[in-house]
Amino acid sequence: MTSKALAVLTAIAAVAVMLASAPGPILAQPVANIALPAPAPATQLYPGCNNIALSFPDATPSATVLQAVTPGGAVDTMWRHSAAQNRFEGYSAQYPQASDLLTVNFMDAVWLCMEQGLAAIQPPPAQVLPPPVLTVCNAPTVASFAANPSTVTAGQATTLSWGAVTDTDTITIDQGIGPVTGPVLVSPLVATTYTLTATGCGGTATYQATVTVNAPSANLEPTDLFVDWQSPNTPMMLRIENKFGDNLSNVTIGLDCTMEWYPPGAPGQGNPQSSLTMATSHSITVAWGATTNVNTGLPAVDLLSNSYLVHCTMTAVDFTDTSPLNGILETFI
Repeated sequence: MTSKALAVLTAIAAVAVMLASAPGPILAQPVANIALPAPAPATQLYPGCNNIALSFPDATPSATVLQAVTPGGAVDTMWRHSAAQNRFEGYSAQYPQASDLLTVNFMDAVWLCMEQGLAAIQPPPAQVLPPPVLTVCNAPTVASFAANPSTVTAGQATTLSWGAVTDTDTITIDQGIGPVTGPVLVSPLVATTYTLTATGCGGTATYQATVTVNAPSANLEPTDLFVDWQSPNTPMMLRIENKFGDNLSNVTIGLDCTMEWYPPGAPGQGNPQSSLTMATSHSITVAWGATTNVNTGLPAVDLLSNSYLVHCTMTAVDFTDTSPLNGILETFI
């Protein structure tokens, strides 16, 4: 190595020592710009030493970095701290043959020291950037999704539930249910397919469960006995309601009604003074949720002279009715 080169290296080493001990810079107005490769923006350079992160490809010549600075010749030296060797490496455009920082790599942290004030400026300590955090996102999964029971009668409840979930942040179910965190009770009136959507950072996954819904059995229920005071002979009537069934047209029912006579104000106390049982048959038409009235066939009542206990049992004749509420007991005083 020539004596001149040795002198340059000694000077560079002296500058490195000076950079390690001098106080930090006071920022002033920018004196130059460096155009960094995309996506990094152009960076302003201030008097003294400027710490920047390069975006040049690996093994880019140091001279290429200085050529990206405008105006040309504004940079005196470029420095990089070598963690492996625990020392600064430098490059001088004026003395490239005496430089030991001949190439730079992508994301190198370097100091560009401007022409003026170099001897009074200390580059900051080397900045060690943490490695990027790599997040692995797998697609969400749900072990199972089902309705139990899977077949119900209209209006009957069933439970939607699912198995273990992985890589999932939220679970939602359609059909107006929305976000859920546990089993859901539903009562569909018609066959319904429910879609469960699991969402996580890896995307979404959907699962389906179908509930089969059977039409309800006809369910006619007697609701009350009453005297129709507006009709001739003031007949005793039975009101019947069509609950949870389809519209019924011209269906036949049977009625067995028993009337017991008691002294005034004492219905059901002791033995009845008299009793009468009437069996009648009726053809009725009643819409779903509506009511209809039928005549029990019992004689007119005299509430001034007697009190009465009446019991009626209704039976379905030409259709199936599984309702247990086909009897009614009513007291008239």
